[in-house]
Amino acid sequence: MPDSRLPDSYRYRQAWNATLVFAVLILTSQVLTALSPIAEESQRTRFFEMTSFFLSGGYLLSLPIIGKRWTPRGMRAVYFLICASLSAAMWTRHITYLQLSSPWVPLMGSKLLFLALAIMIPGSYLFSAALLALSFAETLVLWFSLDIARNSYVIKRGEPVVTTIYALLAACLLAFRMRDDLTIRRLMASEARARALEETARVFLSIRDRSNTPLQTLALQTELLKRAHPDSKKTVLAMEENFNRLKEMNRLLTRLEERIDWRGKALMSDAELQQWLSSADEQKPD
Repeated sequence: MPDSRLPDSYRYRQAWNATLVFAVLILTSQVLTALSPIAEESQRTRFFEMTSFFLSGGYLLSLPIIGKRWTPRGMRAVYFLICASLSAAMWTRHITYLQLSSPWVPLMGSKLLFLALAIMIPGSYLFSAALLALSFAETLVLWFSLDIARNSYVIKRGEPVVTTIYALLAACLLAFRMRDDLTIRRLMASEARARALEETARVFLSIRDRSNTPLQTLALQTELLKRAHPDSKKTVLAMEENFNRLKEMNRLLTRLEERIDWRGKALMSDAELQQWLSSADEQKPD
């Protein structure tokens, strides 16, 4: 009997795709940064940027070897470590820039990170929402604890209001994606239940098909009994009543068969019926 519950493969594919795309983006951005390095960046900033680079590259290199043995929890751990290294790089970068005497733009990476967290969901919306909230809170702490607004070389461009708007947009995007995901999961569950019901109907119709010959035999034997033993009216009447019930059930099942789109499927063979019954017995609770 097919299971109508939502399969875990949906969440797994979501975590796999999100972590893969996120790692590729981070790896590409770090390669582009290495090709055009910023002289003012400190060694600590480069260290944390290289950490995110090696985490992303290591994860991508492990895919041909480990493949599907990566668990959603493991992929979320990689996702979180990459975000943590980017966060550390952002802190060291801002601390370095505050000591310089040249114009610079703060919080540039935060906006892109917010959008990435809202779009690339590593299998858990709660995880993404928590990471988004943590990243936004960290951005505000960074801005106010370092007192960036007082630095005369900062090109503020409406900060931190602009970054807050990005965070709100990312939260809305995440909420919409969560709603769409819920709709998809409901449709998948409904489709699974429909397949299970269709399979059950196919079983009943297969059993009905096998009952046609016994019903014909029963009708013939009842008629012969009526003629050979006219005094057995009660027995014949009971047999005819039961026969009519079975005949009505057969008629209802025939109407059911006409309303179902079988998509070219035939009725079950004896072996398929036995396999279905065995599967149903295995899924019974102990």
